[in-house]
Amino acid sequence: MKFDNLEEALQRWADSVVEQAQYNIEEPRYRGYTATGVTSPLDSSGTLKKSLYAEIDGLDVRFMSDADYAADVEYGTISTPGISELMDWIATKGVDTSWAGGKDPDRSAAYVIQNAIEDRGIPDLPYYQPAIDAKMGDLQKLVAEGLKNDINAELDI
Repeated sequence: MKFDNLEEALQRWADSVVEQAQYNIEEPRYRGYTATGVTSPLDSSGTLKKSLYAEIDGLDVRFMSDADYAADVEYGTISTPGISELMDWIATKGVDTSWAGGKDPDRSAAYVIQNAIEDRGIPDLPYYQPAIDAKMGDLQKLVAEGLKNDINAELDI
């Protein structure tokens, strides 16, 4: 028996999950750093949002991203970025480093942030899991409809 309608229903559902995940990434979020009292915006450059997609293989659905840091955002991490990576991040995000002082406040801030990450890791900022949770109610209806259509096509009804 072919499951063309069911696969199409899964694709529609997966597309809606990806769309919701992209919306989740766009939500304004902030991360506060308790050691410094600094709050920085977590506005996305758009790379992660554009990298999201779903793969359908038969009845298997996989939510994917081409961004190499996607899993670190979704699940958090305990890996520590290098000082040059952090300085690039500070520049890209426009983080205020005036609190750090010294000859090069960006570098000083990068060392403080690196130590904090080393101690605590980077907290998760999930985007896919909340999207899946939000769209899970639609899945049952779409699967039932697709399966019904496939059975009707098989029985030529």
